[in-house]
Amino acid sequence: MASKNKRGTSRKSSKKQHPNSSRKADKSDSADPSSTISFKLNFKQWIEIFMAILVLVLAVIIYRQHQVFSPSNLDGGSVTESLSNVDVSASGDELKEKSEKKKSSGRKMHGYTVVSELTHDDTRFVQGLTYHDGYLYEGTGLYGDSNVYKINAITGETVKQLKVPLPDYLFGEGIAYFNNEIVQLTWKDRVGLIYNAETMEIIPSKFLFEFESHTGEGWGITHDPVRNEFVVSDGSEYLHFWDDETMKENRRVRVHFLDDFSRIRYFSKLNELEYVNGKILANVWYQDKIISIDPDTGIVEKVYDFTNLFPKKDRGVNSLGEKVDCFNGISISDVEGEVFVTGKYWPKIYRVKLEE
Repeated sequence: MASKNKRGTSRKSSKKQHPNSSRKADKSDSADPSSTISFKLNFKQWIEIFMAILVLVLAVIIYRQHQVFSPSNLDGGSVTESLSNVDVSASGDELKEKSEKKKSSGRKMHGYTVVSELTHDDTRFVQGLTYHDGYLYEGTGLYGDSNVYKINAITGETVKQLKVPLPDYLFGEGIAYFNNEIVQLTWKDRVGLIYNAETMEIIPSKFLFEFESHTGEGWGITHDPVRNEFVVSDGSEYLHFWDDETMKENRRVRVHFLDDFSRIRYFSKLNELEYVNGKILANVWYQDKIISIDPDTGIVEKVYDFTNLFPKKDRGVNSLGEKVDCFNGISISDVEGEVFVTGKYWPKIYRVKLEE
């Protein structure tokens, strides 16, 4: 293609294409037009090659700096080392400053102390957990088995469940308590349901509402009483903030931290959520960890390691022969600093005190 252009390009057309050429350049063209044109084409090709390489390098840099964590790499060695250093303020400048410190800074994952245990129905595929006035509310999933249960937070006894469980075509997800109501998301249908927390019956005027999210799915939900917002996850790295009256999105933040090389790392697969003391606690799908997130910036400030609470090697199957599934379910309690946690098909609900 280059040789064709060379043969078909006259000195007159060359001047037209380059109106700012000097007289010296014109004389050079007259002396040996073929050699000059050949040089210009070769130079142009080198520029194009250089630009292509530059674009490729920039693309790689941007990808590395904005890598999204998935459950499969969250437990990786270098990633775990990075997570162990996450205990920073909400300030972006301070976050960068602390993340640039040496890896031997001494920070470690935060732990917990088990306060008590409640017997739990291990046939429940837990999708959401929340608390109010002495009772835990538990939302379950799966098609044909989605429900909401009201549980005595001291004895573990189930005292009520929905008068009318979800229809078979809806897959229940996270739940939140708000103004004597229970709000429940569904997985892929982009609709939520609202029940009376006392009677566990639907509220006809509010029963069904539509919602949007980054992935089009609903996973976790909690309520922020300070900002009057629901906080919603959808399996991505985004948290969505909805007006608690209109259920419409006000804003969203991308959950992240900076690793030891000051690269931005995003968390995908954010699952069950709970608002605790101004922060958002989040399960990460198929990880035995809870992350604490600043709701204004999306910065991960702490990581709590629950690997040894109910080790994967001990989980086996439930009473129905189903394989016990992942860690999922966080709820506040009546004691500051203590939360309830559990998992899908788990035989216990644990009350734990989070270490600062």
